[in-house]
Amino acid sequence: MIGAFQQTRNMLLRFGKGVVYYGVADHWVTVATGQTILNPMRVVPNGSGCEIVFTAFRQPGVSDESFANDTAMIESDLRTLKRIMEK
Repeated sequence: MIGAFQQTRNMLLRFGKGVVYYGVADHWVTVATGQTILNPMRVVPNGSGCEIVFTAFRQPGVSDESFANDTAMIESDLRTLKRIMEK
């Protein structure tokens, strides 16, 4: 997905250009308010598989509850990715 866009969960996702070649899967999420947030993500080789490293930065003014909900969605998405990749 080089420079790909995807609309999901009332958000627009945009991936950077390095994803295929360097294991960089950084992506920007544009939420309903129009705010765009960078989510750094790396795919790191590990033996016959890989590790995914995802960084979730808490944005200014985000409540504990909202941040917990956001990270729970991220965790769910990462579990889905793991399940798909291990097939």
